[in-house]
Amino acid sequence: MATSAGTTTFDAFLFVAWMPIGYIFALIGELLLGAPLLLLLWRLRLVSWWSAIGGGILVAAGSSLLIRLPTLVRISDVFATNNLIIGGLSGLCFWLCWRLADRESK
Repeated sequence: MATSAGTTTFDAFLFVAWMPIGYIFALIGELLLGAPLLLLLWRLRLVSWWSAIGGGILVAAGSSLLIRLPTLVRISDVFATNNLIIGGLSGLCFWLCWRLADRESK
């Protein structure tokens, strides 16, 4: 059973099938926004858990904006709470992986 615009049923197969496409868009947003932000914070020696959370939130908001362009973007879409929470948690996970890799290399 497929999901159409008028129905509210959930199709797990379609969800999993579209996941790689969503991942590609998220990766583009991370590379365009997250990598320069990381390099800037690293140069200023401000890479910490709180800057990683803040950076994750900024990258999530920026990615939401990039995904919705060129259509009219509502501010509530960009700053949706679930996007910001996921972005902050992703930034925190990135920082934890960064710290663990740094400790193992020493």
